[in-house]
Amino acid sequence: MMTNEIKFLKECIGIYLGKAVPENFSRLFLLSNPTSINDIAAEHRLLGLMHYLHINGVFNGLPIPEKMLKQWKITAWQNSFENQLKDANAKSILKEIEDHNIEYVYLKGKAVRQFHKTDYICSSTDLDIFIDKSSYPKLKQLLLGYGYSIPEPGKMMKDTVLNLSEFEDSMNEIMFVKKEKTTSYIIDVQWDFISFGTKSPLHRLYEINNFIMADIVRMKTGDEFDPYTLPLERQLYIMAFHHGLHHGFRGMKWFVDMANFYITCSPDLYLLSKLLTKDSMKIVGIAVTLIHEYAGLKKPDRSMRRTLCTNRLVLFELAFYRSMLFNFNEGIWSNISLRIVKFLLPYRHRNKFRVLFYLLFNPDSIIHRVDSKNSPKGIGNLSSIIRIIAENLKRYRRPSDE
Repeated sequence: MMTNEIKFLKECIGIYLGKAVPENFSRLFLLSNPTSINDIAAEHRLLGLMHYLHINGVFNGLPIPEKMLKQWKITAWQNSFENQLKDANAKSILKEIEDHNIEYVYLKGKAVRQFHKTDYICSSTDLDIFIDKSSYPKLKQLLLGYGYSIPEPGKMMKDTVLNLSEFEDSMNEIMFVKKEKTTSYIIDVQWDFISFGTKSPLHRLYEINNFIMADIVRMKTGDEFDPYTLPLERQLYIMAFHHGLHHGFRGMKWFVDMANFYITCSPDLYLLSKLLTKDSMKIVGIAVTLIHEYAGLKKPDRSMRRTLCTNRLVLFELAFYRSMLFNFNEGIWSNISLRIVKFLLPYRHRNKFRVLFYLLFNPDSIIHRVDSKNSPKGIGNLSSIIRIIAENLKRYRRPSDE
């Protein structure tokens, strides 16, 4: 059930996306706790958006505490400042990568953020680069030469006992970090966009890795150097896939980025449906359906639902995805919910059960990160399941290091 605070923030997001201010907007705020609104907005990295709405008169007449307005303004300034620093750093790194003849794709980041109404709506926390795995040793050497370092595996994934070499072999991405004064620069180098074993049904269903590298274009920034990124339609799929499969539709910042991109750029959904499998298109379809709902756009009709592959949703399925948007809790229920999303997402019911079967009985992509030498794989590996549950319980009971 939505609280008044979340209802108010939902309307704020809708207004940013172009929806008219609803009649009950002021009443929703008066029924809400301003501190709770601010806490939720901060958790979902929406304070820059709130500042934008404020300076554009959306909150005129509302008794918003001065302390909140000041925090929004400071966050907007910080977002803008960080984006300038990190965009300049990304530009120099990507140019060096090209100069060393390494094929790459720049995912999300400025390629998406540039379509916002202003640069301070959100900040980019890292630089996402997708490469072919064979290019990793060369790129690693380049980044280490530029002062980046790779954190200990335990810093990148809690509870792992793998050493760095094992971690690089078994993982789908590696993080590189460099700190200059008060600013940390993070580069996520990925070669597999699915964080499960390569024999998992998820790879067969979504085939996303080849899709990313199949068609790349120059990002149009107007600068002297434009990095390689994806065409609009492929970029939308990457955002929907990242938000849906990786995060279970949790996290409003990613949703706002995607919604604004969809509304501003108008990617060709029919073209995208011809490029993707039904399973992949369904993820885009769910994202588009939720965007239409938040932005006050026309609800997809029967023909559009067929194109979006959302014509076979099970009972309450869309409501479940909708409930995840403001769910940012990292507890056990959130972890379970994320697995439920992975089970529900496939278009065909038989594929849902293939994914469920894999998650329950073939956990190679989970247990090997805890103990690579004693992680037998195969159907009915109940000992591994018990160990996974034990490791998760220990993780959630352990005091946070942050």
